Amino acid sequence: AARAEARAISMEMLSGFRALRNACPMNIRRKPGAIDLPDGVTDDVARIETMWKDALARSGGPFLFGDFCAADAMYAPVVNRLEIYRLTEDETVLAYMERVKAHPAWRKWQAAALAEPWIVPEDEA
Repeated sequence: AARAEARAISMEMLSGFRALRNACPMNIRRKPGAIDLPDGVTDDVARIETMWKDALARSGGPFLFGDFCAADAMYAPVVNRLEIYRLTEDETVLAYMERVKAHPAWRKWQAAALAEPWIVPEDEA
């Protein structure tokens, strides 16, 4: 059942959250700060918060399904978005985000992103 749920929320990440993706490009270098949000972003954030809190409650954490897995990796760009655009104040969600950011895979990904010399102007919200 947990594996099916992990696949389902992973597929939702691949196919959903258009408002969040369009309004809040993932950008490791961006200085954190809120922006004006178009319709739909707060609904996307609320859905993500609910999914994460439900999965964490069922698994007991520290990650969505206990150990770090593909579902956590797939939501790494969302962790960045929620942080840099200041989109959540939920303590459970913020604690989960900190655990993801402390994972060696995140740190390696972040270091590689910060080392990139180029900038994509349309991803600078």
